[in-house]
Amino acid sequence: MDVADATLEPRLAALAIHPTGALWGRGELDTRDAARELEAEQTARFPIFCAGLEKQGLKQERRALRIQVGEVGFEVLDEATLRLAFTLPPGSYATRYFWSSWERLRPNLCQCSKQLLHIGGGMRCR
Repeated sequence: MDVADATLEPRLAALAIHPTGALWGRGELDTRDAARELEAEQTARFPIFCAGLEKQGLKQERRALRIQVGEVGFEVLDEATLRLAFTLPPGSYATRYFWSSWERLRPNLCQCSKQLLHIGGGMRCR
């Protein structure tokens, strides 16, 4: 690790910076060395999708692979309704956060409510 890279680990731990992933489109990968090789290998596995994204005019972009979620909470409104609340940074997707967190949240939510909860598209605590 060179001098410039010595600051990365504490910044990653403090959530000041995040690893990113490629969003495919026109242009060149913005990565180097092993990361570039890995991303090139992955895109080579799906040439038809990459070509389609390029044909639609999308440009190479990057997206953070993790997000810092703030102010997480929930409220049981009635026996069939649960209100979730959380804040996300710009560019994050609430649905992606919810689905990735559901399996961890479900047991605690069900235990707290002592009820069978129904959320959105038919998910139920079991």
